Amino acid sequence: MKLKLILFIFAISSFCFSLKAKENLDCRKLAGSIEKKIKLPNKLLSSISLTETGYSKNGTFAAWPWTLNVNGKSKYFDTKKEMARYLNKKLSEDIRNIDIGCMQINYIYHSKNFRNIEDMIDPHLNVEYAGKFLIKLFNKYKSWNKAISYYHSSDPKRMRKYLEKVKRNWDSERQRREFNNQKELSKINNLNQKRILFFRQKLEDEKPFLM
Repeated sequence: MKLKLILFIFAISSFCFSLKAKENLDCRKLAGSIEKKIKLPNKLLSSISLTETGYSKNGTFAAWPWTLNVNGKSKYFDTKKEMARYLNKKLSEDIRNIDIGCMQINYIYHSKNFRNIEDMIDPHLNVEYAGKFLIKLFNKYKSWNKAISYYHSSDPKRMRKYLEKVKRNWDSERQRREFNNQKELSKINNLNQKRILFFRQKLEDEKPFLM
């Protein structure tokens, strides 16, 4: 009986942890995996997600999935459920100029390309749609700079400012990746060095027995 209770508590804890992990999703990580899948330039989608939904929460800066922009005002929610409730309320009030989720997909222009509002909110579908839309823009304009700019707006002034923001984040994301790679390489080198020292010491200890 005790064992069953422990296993039950463990299962509930794991489930709660899984839910919390989903609620605390960083869109950048999701964007990173999707940009590889659909062959976008490295860190481009991640940088756009950071530009669109970058948010500091509990001392951590992340691209926040539960973000809406309603008539030009950004709102950040703790959970998907809270965001969905607010979004449905605004839609019921006949407000349509709303940017949704990780990549701030605009309801007016893009909702017809989703099965329903739930799909539009879903971080994976939201990011994947944005990535494919970027590819369409690139194929049309033959330039990543133009694709990035038109992703946001067709107004020249807004396009220019947005492109500058994305490029800053793009540089920052690539530098962060390089730094993380260097840290990982340093860990591997330290581990290899420890192994070498260990085997050297082992050989030294065994010398009297080998002579």
